[in-house]
Amino acid sequence: MGPFDFDLDGDGRTSIAEDYLNYRVFEDCTRDTDADDDDLELELSDSDSEDDWRLECYDIDSPVDADLYDTFQEYKEALAEARAANADDDEFMYDSDAFMDDSDNFIEEDGLTLTVSVEFPEYDEPEEIDESDYPNRRRYNAACVLAKEYIVNSDDDYNKDMTAKCRFIIENSGSIIAANYFEYMRGFLYAQAIKENFLVPCTLPDEDEKPEIDFCDIIRKIARIDVPLSLEIWAWCLDKFIPYSRFDEYSSYQLTTQVINKIGDFANAAEYRSALVYYMNDNKTFCEILMLSADEPASRTDKLIVTAINEEQYDLAVSIFSLYIANVGDRWKLINSLIKNTISECMNYKELETIEFFKEHLLPIAKEIPLGMVQDEMEEWEAEIDSYMLSVEKSCSQYRFTRSNAWRCTVPDGSRLRMNPENYATEQEYMETYRERLELERQREKAQMEWRKDDFDSEVYTYCGIMLPFSNRPYSYRTDDASIKIGDTVVVPFGIDETETEGKVVSVGQYLAVGAPYPIEKTKKIIRKISEEQV
Repeated sequence: MGPFDFDLDGDGRTSIAEDYLNYRVFEDCTRDTDADDDDLELELSDSDSEDDWRLECYDIDSPVDADLYDTFQEYKEALAEARAANADDDEFMYDSDAFMDDSDNFIEEDGLTLTVSVEFPEYDEPEEIDESDYPNRRRYNAACVLAKEYIVNSDDDYNKDMTAKCRFIIENSGSIIAANYFEYMRGFLYAQAIKENFLVPCTLPDEDEKPEIDFCDIIRKIARIDVPLSLEIWAWCLDKFIPYSRFDEYSSYQLTTQVINKIGDFANAAEYRSALVYYMNDNKTFCEILMLSADEPASRTDKLIVTAINEEQYDLAVSIFSLYIANVGDRWKLINSLIKNTISECMNYKELETIEFFKEHLLPIAKEIPLGMVQDEMEEWEAEIDSYMLSVEKSCSQYRFTRSNAWRCTVPDGSRLRMNPENYATEQEYMETYRERLELERQREKAQMEWRKDDFDSEVYTYCGIMLPFSNRPYSYRTDDASIKIGDTVVVPFGIDETETEGKVVSVGQYLAVGAPYPIEKTKKIIRKISEEQV
């Protein structure tokens, strides 16, 4: 309350307009009283004399000529019209209030008689607001604001914003979902909207005047029990509330970015993120609204992209990446962050398909961005990706004979020379060593043949050709088991450390030592045969 306690509507409190009026009155009452204040000391009423009122009007600064009117009533009406035409002139409004009718308020302070008039431009006679006439408190609050608006005309942006929000509520609550669940000071009430439009499998708080729970927590609670329903509700809220996000500037962030960033907090985060990318792929409009509505894009968009790649939703991965870049525009820091985070997310050290897709389909999109701060990092990103791919090719067993290691499948078998291609970094290194050892082996064999010319071996040996899982040619092994036949599965020693390895018998033959496919003394034996029940 101010020094004059202008509670004009008797509600026990003063509004912004009433406080403003209080200030204006106080300012005028504390001016120098010796000044010419005739216009404030005048208290007009209908005089017994027809012309006395004109004499009093001459003493004040009035924009309306009293001589043009026959009666004081006509003069007052003309003055009111002039006042309305100059509504933006505070000084004129205030001075001309001295001529309003008997509803004016008169204040005496230190011998100064002050005439003050208050009008409601749109609600000259506001009706009493009864809360029982409204279905909820938020609609009643909006009605109260509209009933009291513009006690003093103002161009204040805040007042205009509040008025627009309240009119949105009062005029549209019966036809627009967003208006029915909106509180002009605190935003949209998502929990109440969801409770009254869906049968949810969990408890949500009652909301009338303010939100009691964040939207992302609503989705998390529902997703814990019913993932498809949570996605349906999410899409419904985007459809119903995003078009009116101008009334709640925080809503677009709440409905999009915040949820994406908080999925990692869900108990079933991996399952939910996978379900989300399938839903986005099947609902293109939902995907676009989700990625483009918020000015601040989700920092965990990289996880959505990688999930889409892993789920083989390749077109969606490209769409998410492209929509993010379109949304951020020339904000290069956000673009660089997305690229760096996505590269990091692709590097799981288990496979190469994810990072290969990024390199072949997403990085080219980034190369087209006409921002120097992005392009300056491109060489470093490519080098990082290439280094990672070489490392995984060497360390992961599934790439042992593929990709950059494909040469290991084409070089001559060096097992009898105790050579394993995996122990050599390049094909050239392997072949040089292979030729050296092969020449030495031939020399030893030639010497042995000389020593055995007179020592002919007449024993018959059984040789089996064994195809190993990683080879494209059979290896020779000896056996004393006459039951082994073509098609059997056997266990054989392989490599320098003679690792037990399963293989398939593809040939069986008997040879004298001189005609054996491999020297008798260097041929390893089959360890055992695996029965059909064990296979």
